[in-house]
Amino acid sequence: MAGMGLLHRLYARAAPEVWETETRLLSVLRLVRRPVAVQWIVTAACDLHCPHCYSSAGKRVSNELSTAEAKRLLVDELVALGKPTLVLAGGELLLRRDIPELIAYACEQGLEWAMHTHGGHVPKFRALLARHPPALAAISLDGERAQHDLFRGKGWQLRRGARCDPRAQGNRLRRVRRRHHGDAPERRPGRRPVPIVAKSGADSWGLHLFAPEGRGAEHLALFPTPEQLRRVAAFARRKRAEFHVELCNEWGSAGEDDRHYRDQPLLCGAGRISCVIGASGEVLPCTTTDLGESEGNLRDRPLRDIWARGFQRFRQRGHGVCSDGKECWLQSRGGERRLTAGTQFELRRLDVLRVSAATALQHPKFGALVLPVGTELTAWNVGEFLSRAARDELRAEVRRAQSGDTDALAAIEATIPAAHAELRLALSQKPDARGAAGLRLVLANFDQ
Repeated sequence: MAGMGLLHRLYARAAPEVWETETRLLSVLRLVRRPVAVQWIVTAACDLHCPHCYSSAGKRVSNELSTAEAKRLLVDELVALGKPTLVLAGGELLLRRDIPELIAYACEQGLEWAMHTHGGHVPKFRALLARHPPALAAISLDGERAQHDLFRGKGWQLRRGARCDPRAQGNRLRRVRRRHHGDAPERRPGRRPVPIVAKSGADSWGLHLFAPEGRGAEHLALFPTPEQLRRVAAFARRKRAEFHVELCNEWGSAGEDDRHYRDQPLLCGAGRISCVIGASGEVLPCTTTDLGESEGNLRDRPLRDIWARGFQRFRQRGHGVCSDGKECWLQSRGGERRLTAGTQFELRRLDVLRVSAATALQHPKFGALVLPVGTELTAWNVGEFLSRAARDELRAEVRRAQSGDTDALAAIEATIPAAHAELRLALSQKPDARGAAGLRLVLANFDQ
């Protein structure tokens, strides 16, 4: 994900307390700070098929902004907004045919620009990058060649991109950033990307964390385990003594320990000093494809108006994750969604649903879950809130699965995470039962 991790490197932020106070004071006065960076998803087209892609990139969508619209509705509006940095991303931005014209136009208007690319098409644009060097270029890395290719669904794009490091070509690019989003950096000796990054010419290494957006929502197994998170965080902390390594915004805040993992304390900029423009002109807080989060469309209202009047939930108190800038909004929004009586819901593995009022949820198979005030519902404790009849039904299915009934095992797998606690109990009581191996596999697939 390009996302706010890339935008974070484009500005040096003040102390979070000062920034937060200023933002809310301006909101009370009906004033708004100009954006520091605006990211544009220039196209949904991409020639890779990454399982974690936040935009489900692949084919170009039919209603993407035209060349004329991009100039008038975006670039000209950014000039009027005080010339924030324009971050170009995708999809793969270099697949858009008019991208040289758009970059040239933005530079002619005095805009600073940055880019996120998979690197495979960079060699074809060396002349463009020499004429209009970006302030920052981010290129993705998911491990050594085999791991990178497996994850991205295509050949060794990074090496092709690394061959045209702008400094090696005499360009004036100020910063090159490698983005790691695959295997844990030191998972085993054969898959350490450290030498790749060190030799690439990059001056910064951002470690991104999977977020369940776009195609990523279809691949929840990519969520790292707690142990993997601890290892990567420890790795980043050690390597900062040798190279500029940062945990990107999706990791959230480490509180007073932030100084060990990033240059500035985390305060999420979504809707406060940055936003994202979708390929079709939707104005979003961050790199989500959920149009329910849109504040408006450039084709309907000027960006200046959307920025000034929109995003109030990010600039005022009392809006949960939105107004609490101490965590990454993109990563947290799924676990803080508003709950209403009878809501159908899907509980993802790392979700925490906090209940501020007595709430009734509807499980697709087991019916109502009644949650008392103050409940923190997770994928591991949801079974505790099932009705007695539902728990009895679940235990009966677990017993059948223990005896080797494959239909019951399939039914159990379909009810994860509700069956999580019952599976653990059953395996602890009868570890050698006929169907125990199947139950362990279901449990391991969920936990891992």
